[in-house]
Amino acid sequence: MARAGAAEARSNVLQQQAQCERGVKGLAALTALDESELRGLLGTDAEQAAKLPEPPAFRIDAIPAGVLLQRPDIAAAERDVAEASANIGVQRAKQFPKLSLSGNITPTLQNINAAALMLAQTWAIGPTLSLPLFDAGKRAADVAVAEQQYLAAASRFRDKARTAVKEVEEALVRLNSAGLRLPEGRAAVDSYRANYRSLEALNQNGLSSLLDVETARRNLLSAELALKTLEQERVSAWIALYRAVGGGWTANAEAAAQSDVNASPDSLPIQQVSFNGGKS
Repeated sequence: MARAGAAEARSNVLQQQAQCERGVKGLAALTALDESELRGLLGTDAEQAAKLPEPPAFRIDAIPAGVLLQRPDIAAAERDVAEASANIGVQRAKQFPKLSLSGNITPTLQNINAAALMLAQTWAIGPTLSLPLFDAGKRAADVAVAEQQYLAAASRFRDKARTAVKEVEEALVRLNSAGLRLPEGRAAVDSYRANYRSLEALNQNGLSSLLDVETARRNLLSAELALKTLEQERVSAWIALYRAVGGGWTANAEAAAQSDVNASPDSLPIQQVSFNGGKS
């Protein structure tokens, strides 16, 4: 039993080391840093390198939907809707008469005699009227195409908004679930540790077998690994939530929120993102 436990522990250590190496390679590719510099930033001390980030000690139950405009994909889709809406007005304007005012001023040199030159200027100005009389329905078709392009852009915006809401709510669910399970995981570790210490004390006094002690040690190790996995899941949920709301993007979200997309309030795809029994 002891040899099997030692072999399994060595296998787990080698597997974890390989995962860490792959993580370092991935970070080097993402950050474009030299691997030696990256390892220096991560820390060479074993305890420092093994420590998970500390998430904030507060709970999030709801997120205003306007925060999602921080996401670059949502902001880009919103701008596409605004562009498509403006294009409808441009195409409709081509159906009406157009009056323009144009002119020119031309300076000329006139030779009066062999010894003198006279500078003269001629100018002309006048209006130009363009009347769209017959175009075989081309302008009407252009308007119809622009309207369909607007509907397509609005549909893409709603699709991206729904995807953003889904990602935020999934992150909130994961975060809430990890927060609820962490106390249970810590309680399990404490109980397995107390059981292991009790059996170890009994074994030292000849009241328990070594097999019972090793079994208790394996149970404690499994519980500690499960707790570390749960802590990592909680950190990953915070990162997923941060990414889902567009964290790290430096555009002015307030200006984007105030932009006009020519949509009525009833047609806005999202109003509130919250975690309350799965409702949004």
